[in-house]
Amino acid sequence: MATASIRSRVIAPVAKPDITNASRDDLAAGDVVELESVNTGTAYQWSIAFKPEGSTAVFSSSGSETAIVKDPGTFSVDVDGPYLIRLAFTDGTGTTEQFVRLRALTAVGGLKLVAAGERYDTIRVPVDATASGWADEQNFNLTRLLSLIGGGGGSSTSTIKQVITFASVSPVVVTALSVGDVVVDVYVKVTTDFDGAAPEITVGTTATPDLYMAAGDSDLTATNTYQATPMDEVAGAATNLEVTVSGMAGATQGSALLVALIHRV
Repeated sequence: MATASIRSRVIAPVAKPDITNASRDDLAAGDVVELESVNTGTAYQWSIAFKPEGSTAVFSSSGSETAIVKDPGTFSVDVDGPYLIRLAFTDGTGTTEQFVRLRALTAVGGLKLVAAGERYDTIRVPVDATASGWADEQNFNLTRLLSLIGGGGGSSTSTIKQVITFASVSPVVVTALSVGDVVVDVYVKVTTDFDGAAPEITVGTTATPDLYMAAGDSDLTATNTYQATPMDEVAGAATNLEVTVSGMAGATQGSALLVALIHRV
């Protein structure tokens, strides 16, 4: 009987190891994934059977979500979530199919999302080949969600409220972050006018000042509110959540209220 085997690798921006005939959870937005058929046959029908909402991923070989060549080439991960790849493979013994899930975990919480309609007893994704595999991943997601709302595992959720008065352009530390912390949400409300020609509020970490939010315009007007973009887990080393005002001229003056919701491991 025909055997379909898919090999995946990440070729850019940072190479990641080949994985053959199994799904992977190590992708990130911006990764370029290369796919190939391990076996040589007489016909190949590739498809991106599912991709996250908002994704425009296509195979480089065809410019579409389908391809009929041995190796479909590459696609780019542009949205967090699961990309379900299907290969229908034909050789002299018949036709069979293989699915692999190439997944970028969610930025907040690192959830292992599944593709629409994907169940262990219908689509046999390799990591879900056993009856417990699919359920195990759903239990993983449930545990992560409970921890994000302080439901267990020794985790907690903190709400930080801090009035920040800028007397210089130096970063103001809001709170210390530990490895594994997730900054779920950040709002900055300008409470007074700022001096200077083009001040801008930036929220980030000590290591990457503009990692989380670069909000502002040429006039930070009182009562303006800015919201951060989604944030990842803190990884590698502890850091600080900081807020900075740049583009100031003369004496730096002005104040703002920052509100942050932080999941702490």
